[in-house]
Amino acid sequence: VFLASPPISPGHVVVPGSFNPMHEGHEALGARAVEVRVERGDSPAAGLLFELCVSNADKGSQPLEELRRRAEAVARRGQRLLITRASLYRDKAALCRGCDFVVGYDTYRRIVNPKYYMPPGKALEDASDAERREWVLAALEELREKGIRLLVAGRVEDDGSFLDLEQAPLFELPENMAGMILPIPGFRLDISSSSLRAAAAANAAGVSAT
Repeated sequence: VFLASPPISPGHVVVPGSFNPMHEGHEALGARAVEVRVERGDSPAAGLLFELCVSNADKGSQPLEELRRRAEAVARRGQRLLITRASLYRDKAALCRGCDFVVGYDTYRRIVNPKYYMPPGKALEDASDAERREWVLAALEELREKGIRLLVAGRVEDDGSFLDLEQAPLFELPENMAGMILPIPGFRLDISSSSLRAAAAANAAGVSAT
């Protein structure tokens, strides 16, 4: 799915990622998020989409050939892929109104981090806790107005601990945003694209050395 102007219909479950490479963890997470909708009494998902963004707020843009490689790998697994230029969640929300976005705990941590929402000319260290909270709330309100929910899966930290929304919510939502950020219970799969890349590199080094 290549999206330029027509929006995605409401009710989709969208899993953003870099998919370098895509693996069974991404697919299992998407499938579990679809189940969570039904378990909560919501209508069944309109569909499952994986979203690959051309650029990343922290890492910059990817070359076209690299994007093509990743997209083709997702398609070979039989999944539907949405390719966008929406590096920020407010931009993703504008394209996918009324959809559920599935994120890992690490991404959720960034979404509620005020450093990403500093007004021009304002320094994070000079802002009060109340000001920082207002920045995050303003950003979340943009998502809420577009009918967006965030479904958050737990993730293994670098120290081996497992953190999820229920253990460490990080950010307390006001009453008008209740139900906007939800945990994905019963999901844990300790696999990552970075570990797969490291294993592939080690295997390639071993082959070249023989």
